[in-house]
Amino acid sequence: MLCDCYVLAADRGHTGILGIDKRRRDLNFLNSTGAAWEQRAQLIKYYGVRLVTFERRWQRRYSWAYQHGKLLGSAAGQDVIELNPL
Repeated sequence: MLCDCYVLAADRGHTGILGIDKRRRDLNFLNSTGAAWEQRAQLIKYYGVRLVTFERRWQRRYSWAYQHGKLLGSAAGQDVIELNPL
């Protein structure tokens, strides 16, 4: 199920990984409300993020992903979105 997936930063654990603090800050920024799309797009490109998944109930919170991507599918309350950062 997680083939070819890359976790930017988990919400717990990973305490011994070099650079995890920066990754968590970047992830918080990506998921923050009101962040400029241009800055988000730079981080998405930097980390090579192509697909994201969110619980459908949080669609409003992650509206930036829906606005700048294509919904590929939904199942078990999750939406998978292919981002278009350019």
